[in-house]
Amino acid sequence: MAAPFRTADGLAELRRGDQYRVLTPERFVTELKAAPTPFTQFHPLCGGMPMDLAWSSLRLFEREVLPAFG
Repeated sequence: MAAPFRTADGLAELRRGDQYRVLTPERFVTELKAAPTPFTQFHPLCGGMPMDLAWSSLRLFEREVLPAFG
């Protein structure tokens, strides 16, 4: 069965792709604030991401992005 997901060989290739965006918290806040209806969606375990990295990503969002909207 075909799936919409593609593999990437490292962060540089992932950044060049159009399926996922890799942003700093500051840039993410700027883009969300500029959006008419801010929205985000997380897939912290996508592609078999290690559990520790998934949690650190969610904690980064909690510490540096959410407070900008509180």
